[in-house]
Amino acid sequence: MPTTGADPTAARRQRGASLLAPLLAFAALLVAVVLARPLVTGSESASEPKVAGVVPIVALPPVAGDDDAVVEPFTPTEEQSEDARQLARRLPRAHYLGLDVDDTISERVFDNYVEFLDPNRAILLRADIDAFQPWRTTLDDAIREGDLEPAFTMFNRYHERQVKRLTWVVQVLEGDLSDLPLDTDEELELDREDAPWAETEGELDHYWRKRLASQILGLEMAGRTRDEARERLLERQQEQLRRVGQYHERDIFQFFMTALTDAYDPHTQYLVPRLADNFDMQMSLSFEGIGALLRPDGEWARVERIIPGGPAEQDGRLQPNDRIVGVAQGKEGPMVDIVGWRLDDAVQIIRGERGSIVRLQVMEADAPEGAPPAVIDIVRDRVKLEEQSARGMIYSVDGEDDVALVEGSERGGGIELRDDGAIADDVLPEVLGPDGEALRIGVVDLPAFYMDLDAARAGDPDFKSGTRDVARLLAEMEEEGIDGVILDLRGNGGGSLTEAHELAGLLLGSKPVVQVRDARGDVQVLRGSGRAVWTGPLIVLVDRLSASASEIVAAAVQDHRRGLVLGERTFGKGTVQAVTQSGTGRLLVTIAKFYRVTGESTQHAGVTPDIELPATYDPEEIGESSMEGALAWDVIEGLPLRKRPGDDAVIPAAIPELRRRSAARVGTDPDLELLVKELDLLREVRADTTVPLSLEVRQREQEEYEERRQAILTAWRTAKGYPEPLDAATAEELLDADPHSHVVGDPDVEQDPADEPGPFDDAEDLTTDDADEDSAEVDDPDRPRRVDAWLQEAVRVMADLIAELEAR
Repeated sequence: MPTTGADPTAARRQRGASLLAPLLAFAALLVAVVLARPLVTGSESASEPKVAGVVPIVALPPVAGDDDAVVEPFTPTEEQSEDARQLARRLPRAHYLGLDVDDTISERVFDNYVEFLDPNRAILLRADIDAFQPWRTTLDDAIREGDLEPAFTMFNRYHERQVKRLTWVVQVLEGDLSDLPLDTDEELELDREDAPWAETEGELDHYWRKRLASQILGLEMAGRTRDEARERLLERQQEQLRRVGQYHERDIFQFFMTALTDAYDPHTQYLVPRLADNFDMQMSLSFEGIGALLRPDGEWARVERIIPGGPAEQDGRLQPNDRIVGVAQGKEGPMVDIVGWRLDDAVQIIRGERGSIVRLQVMEADAPEGAPPAVIDIVRDRVKLEEQSARGMIYSVDGEDDVALVEGSERGGGIELRDDGAIADDVLPEVLGPDGEALRIGVVDLPAFYMDLDAARAGDPDFKSGTRDVARLLAEMEEEGIDGVILDLRGNGGGSLTEAHELAGLLLGSKPVVQVRDARGDVQVLRGSGRAVWTGPLIVLVDRLSASASEIVAAAVQDHRRGLVLGERTFGKGTVQAVTQSGTGRLLVTIAKFYRVTGESTQHAGVTPDIELPATYDPEEIGESSMEGALAWDVIEGLPLRKRPGDDAVIPAAIPELRRRSAARVGTDPDLELLVKELDLLREVRADTTVPLSLEVRQREQEEYEERRQAILTAWRTAKGYPEPLDAATAEELLDADPHSHVVGDPDVEQDPADEPGPFDDAEDLTTDDADEDSAEVDDPDRPRRVDAWLQEAVRVMADLIAELEAR
């Protein structure tokens, strides 16, 4: 039962067993916080009985230190050995690439495993890595034979050093901190991905002293005294030391099997039995929570994706790539620091009963390094299929350059309409329709390509599907006299493959939509069915999070020159995953690739819009091209498109002029200009991967950053016609807006000034719970409303397109 690979990241695994059988994608079904890329599982104590294993093939020298700090080693089970053997046999047969588990795969597994164990190169020494080297090209032999001793021996060495390091950290924090480089001219380098492995413990001691100093300064920047900061940091390190003592054999096995599957591609994943059971619960929609997909990122829990229709999406504040660093229950419960927690433990305390409140301490993705966390309160709920439904609205645009939501035009969806409809009164130029009246533009927001598979199989003639909902919305809008349609696929990670080509058929009729190539090289062409429902002017709006099925539809519209694609380059996930049993666990494996009707793959490259808008996501951080080991872009034979218009047709001929007009507006639109300047400032700040270890220097850099930030907001406010000085509280609201939205402040609403911590309080310590939690949780009816600057511009471009079509 294949899907379009709905999850556009390594954590989003697709399900299916046959190429053309429809299935709603995993990403569209997830209803709560779930474990995205699980590397450790369960919370059993390390004191559980160990199963005796064989003698390691390489005896590593003991780690120097106190005898009472010796860590009990882990050994694999016979069942795990057999599972490894079965996986080694199954992967080459099932995976799209068909690669044998050989020396090349062995090297990838080795590098992946070391990276999983010590991504910051802060625990292991060069001597450890050298001792591991004999296994670099022999792990393939070991896996095929079910010999897990190399993997467990490597982990045992890492775990032993990890325990000793955290014990050392606790001892330092129990002292007087005189050995830490506090208030010195030293700096801490945050990016250690390519740092050389330390030769001695002394080198790591130096790094960790700077790291601890940075964390203490961060807590001081958030308002704590030095003694309070030391105590807080000591509590956290003691908690982390306790948790690293709770590893289980299945954790090490999951680590190692993930290193193996990632050697094939980042969307292939093996789930140990415990996680396979978790997967079944997710597919049954049995979870209640906040509706966010998490993945581990070092010691952080990072938001992978916001689930359409869930509480987090309705709230709007939690965003992809945010890091959750603290969790509290209810409005009064204490904030629990979860940095360094096992991800499944963090997931469990974020989940909860429907209707209950959870408060999250969040390091926002668009905040500079070192900024203190925001506090977000979310009411837990269950995400149902109907709550992810397509929704529609109609906007009017007239010759006075006004864009407005047509009152009462909202329809569809199972959740309350988002604030996208609150469009400002003072938007930029548009054109009248041919009769001199305002144009009416229908917008269809599709959060996922969904289908109620069980109802469809049961023969229910009214089974729910995205295609049916969109068809109904288009029919209703056409009856109301719309002049154009914008299909909004922003944030749509994909879903059912059947839904993808059927929905494209609403716009293209029975034309070919996508080609699917399997591991044998066989290619199937999927077409729309029946006649097109909408044949008028069309724009497909996409962003970096539009993936898989979204890319299929956008590419087909573009290749057939049926309409315009607007936004930023899409994610680039052009692969299909299927689920199969392997041993006692499950294998989620890449089985096919998608290709456009022109023959070009959407994998890696994504879909490049005809008209680009200011980017909202960094392609170096988000997208298939940012994922190590992602399958490559390639080309197969294209399809003959006999009815495709020539280059002199209206759509391609009009693109240069439409681009020019859009670029002119982007350059003068205050909302889009604010977006560009904010992102430029953030990229500039993040480009510096060092933080000072002087409180005075941090405070000065903080002030300089705030001055630049305020200058940008003041210029925006003046351009919007709000000449009053912008207070700090309103500024914070502006910068907390959705990546695609910008806040329109009400100049008549007075707000109390607020001291706003900035980007350099601590880039290492992201768990300060000294932020003003109460102010973050106030439900202020007068808080500035959001404006979707991208959607505004899409409406403007549609008006331009309609004018071009009428003129020709």
